[in-house]
Amino acid sequence: MARLPEWPQAEAKPDGKSSMQDFFSRLFSADFMPHGHCYFWDPPVVWLNVGSDALITAAYYSIPVTLARFIYKRRDIPFSWIFIMFAGFIVACGTTHLMEVWTVWHGTYRLAGLVKAVTAILSVSTAVVLVKALPVAMTLRSPTELTKLNRELERQISERERVEERLRRSGEELEEHVQARTQALAEANRALQTGMAERQAAAEALQESEERFRATFEQAAVGLAHVAPDGRWLRVNRKLCDIVGYSPEELIGRRFADITHADDLELDLAQVRRMLNNEIQTYAMEKRYVRRDGCLLWVNLTVSLVHEPSGQPKYFISVVEDITHRKQADERFRLVVEAAPSAMVMVDEKGAITLVNSQTERLFGYRRDDLLGQPVETLVPERARAQYPRLRASFLDAPAAGPMDAGRDLFGLRKDGTEFPIEIGLNPIRTAEGTFVLAAIIDITERSRAALTMQESLREKETLLQEIHHRVKNNMQLISSLLQLQSGYIRNPEALAIFRESRDRIRSMALIHEKLYQSTSLARIDLAEYVHGLVGILMRTYDTKAQAVRIESRIEGVALSLEAAVPIGLILNELISNSLKHAFPGDRSGLIHVGLEVNNGVFELVVRDDGVGYPPNFDWKDSSSLGLRLIRILSEQLQGDVTMSSEGGVEFRLAFHEPKQKDRTASHVQSPDFHS
Repeated sequence: MARLPEWPQAEAKPDGKSSMQDFFSRLFSADFMPHGHCYFWDPPVVWLNVGSDALITAAYYSIPVTLARFIYKRRDIPFSWIFIMFAGFIVACGTTHLMEVWTVWHGTYRLAGLVKAVTAILSVSTAVVLVKALPVAMTLRSPTELTKLNRELERQISERERVEERLRRSGEELEEHVQARTQALAEANRALQTGMAERQAAAEALQESEERFRATFEQAAVGLAHVAPDGRWLRVNRKLCDIVGYSPEELIGRRFADITHADDLELDLAQVRRMLNNEIQTYAMEKRYVRRDGCLLWVNLTVSLVHEPSGQPKYFISVVEDITHRKQADERFRLVVEAAPSAMVMVDEKGAITLVNSQTERLFGYRRDDLLGQPVETLVPERARAQYPRLRASFLDAPAAGPMDAGRDLFGLRKDGTEFPIEIGLNPIRTAEGTFVLAAIIDITERSRAALTMQESLREKETLLQEIHHRVKNNMQLISSLLQLQSGYIRNPEALAIFRESRDRIRSMALIHEKLYQSTSLARIDLAEYVHGLVGILMRTYDTKAQAVRIESRIEGVALSLEAAVPIGLILNELISNSLKHAFPGDRSGLIHVGLEVNNGVFELVVRDDGVGYPPNFDWKDSSSLGLRLIRILSEQLQGDVTMSSEGGVEFRLAFHEPKQKDRTASHVQSPDFHS
């Protein structure tokens, strides 16, 4: 870098001082080398510094403008003169950077130094003033504190308003309380008068209730009694006296043990002791009384205990119901069950055996005492016990009380471990004690053997029938093979076509017998499977069309009897053969559709192709073609209705009913009449 020229010295006046004009001239004179020479006038360096200083200058000048606007808007702000000094200091700082840009091209470094001196003076002055103003500024409250003070003031105002509101409400409530108290006193006076009237009415109601109790006690339909804790009769009603044959005077003073049968007394006393010990609140039992005339009677006894306010036993309340007739009916029922020719077992809701007869003992090999109280599954093999709880529950929940058949695929288990087939009839019996199931069990060993013999005979007949179908199929296939061999010696094309058509018809019938032989049912044939096999045979016969013609069938889930399957098979053979031979001449391709639907018992067979169709005005019913005549004759045998249309191909529709049982013999032996 070139050496900078020295600072030029101003010429001195004769008095030793330079003039003001000379000072400013030297201040603004560019006697020095511009700053750009320091950057070697390298454009990137020059513009980097110039741009940076220019942006800093712009930023510095914008700040005072913002401060000035803020002071103008907020004239109430304290220490506003400090903001003015800050603005001057920032403007001076921006000017120093502006001089940095200026001195890049102009070497007025005296002016730049003067600007920096002014900036220094403003900086120091601002710093001094700021330090002095800081203690005063620290005493000012922050906006957060002012906000808290305002909120506290608002809270105190609100609290004061609430206190005033509470005072106002307290006054109103006090006034209302005085009024309410006055009204309450008036109402208490009226209530006192009403209470006196109610007590009078209660006394009258108590007397009336006592009279009603006495009337109810005396006129009850069951025997009622009050019995002392020591067993003495305290009070009895007329019904109880009628049951036991004693008068009230004769019973009062006696003990209940005096008329209780000796065999039932201990159980009754045990229940009384449990009740006196607070082990139970009430008890019910069936027991026997000895009437005054010495006769025995059965009663259903229900007892509860009344206590004194102190908790001491006061007296028992006994309800006595005469069940002698029911017991006699139960005894007759047991006699009927005992005399039944089959094994009879009664089971309660929990599945426990409550009653068996002698036939049950003989059938299962158990003694009666060994079965009573045991679960009914004791009489069932281990492998079949899971179904009995569900079976029993279903009959217990049955709404009707009539007999129900539990099924035949059941087995019993004897005491010695042997199993045997049984048949069970179930009767739900609903009584006051609960619901029971009475099962009548029959040994069907001999019947099962007879059924097994019948099934074996039926299987033999089915095997024989399958063999017949198999032989019929073989004979028809033999005939078809003979026709095939014979056709090899025929040179006449027409005669050869007749032989082949006859062979195809025999094949279609042989296919039916083959499907019946292979099927699990010898009475019906799956038509979809049959059509699939028939189409395969015909496609192999007319193999020249196999690549050009496609056959689709929609006959899902349709089964026909043999009487209907044979004519339907022949009709399908004729229609599909006609389409394969005549509908697609030359290399023409196409589609043959075969469908069968069932609607309300009516079968509808559809065979349709999209070939060339028949000539206009063609009457297929008057045609001399053997195949078309055969279609008409077979449809008449089925009592069906055949329609034909020839638009965009040929479509045959046959609607028919499946032959009924009474028509099967006739339809099976009938042969087509070609002279009709």
